[in-house]
This record gives sequence, structure tokens and C-alpha cells, in this order.
Amino acid sequence: MTEGTTTPDTGAESNADGPEGLPEGTDTGEQQDGSESPGSKEARYRIRAREAETALAEAQSRIEAMNRRELERLAGEAGLSHPTDLLTLSANEISDYLTEDGEIDPEKVAADVEAILTERPGLKKARRYVDPTQGLGGKVPMPKKPSWGSLLG
Repeated sequence: MTEGTTTPDTGAESNADGPEGLPEGTDTGEQQDGSESPGSKEARYRIRAREAETALAEAQSRIEAMNRRELERLAGEAGLSHPTDLLTLSANEISDYLTEDGEIDPEKVAADVEAILTERPGLKKARRYVDPTQGLGGKVPMPKKPSWGSLLG
């Protein structure tokens, strides 16, 4: 072999992949001189608009679910046995029970529940009746006998 030809060294010290010390893949995709093409700017705005629309739709669905739960809670407190029946039986929407501030109006809910319960009294919450024999060992309480102490005292 001749002494004038050398082969490139492919070891760890090779600079064939680029200068050492510079990170690879850190380009942000934006032009460095500050001028941006109108197409990429519009695309970025469209992406941001879609993300905003998605976030708005998610927020609206969460607000509607919270309003529905509040409406059902108020209907249950007003005496309806199945609070989910309020919207079905009254033929109203959630928006019919909202105030100007966007809150559920408890008076409107109570009025509709009262109207439903006057038409269909079987939809009231079941009352719990107290059984006096419960908790007393099954014994019927004995009537008190009159005594001299109760007569004098």
C-alpha cells in the first residue's frame, strides 16, 4: 500500500455526522428571519380555532351536565320520587329553568314538581312510616297502670 492514501476513521471521534455539541432535531419549523409565509400562519390559526372550538364544546357539555344534576337534585328535594322524570313529564328543557344569570331557578322547579304531583300523586316520594315495635324487641309497650303517686303528684 502507499503511504499517501488514508481511509476515514469511522470511530467515535468521526465528524461525518455533523459537528459535535449541536443538538439534532431542535428546529421549530418557523423561519428564522422573522417573515412567515401567509399559508403557515393561516394554518396555525385554523388549528388554534379548532382547539378552541373543541374546548368550548367540552365546557358546554360539562355545564349542561352540571345543570341537569342540579335540576334533578332540586326536583328530588321538592318531592318527586324519580327526579329524572321532571323533564319528561313537564315537557320542558333545561333552558326553561334557567334564570338570566344562567342558574337553575328553584321556584320554577318546585312549581313544576307541584303541578306534576297534583296530576299524578303516585309519583311522590314514599314516606317512611315508623313502626313502634321496631327496636323494642318485638314487644308491644305495656299501658301504664294508674298509681297513687300519679294521682297525688
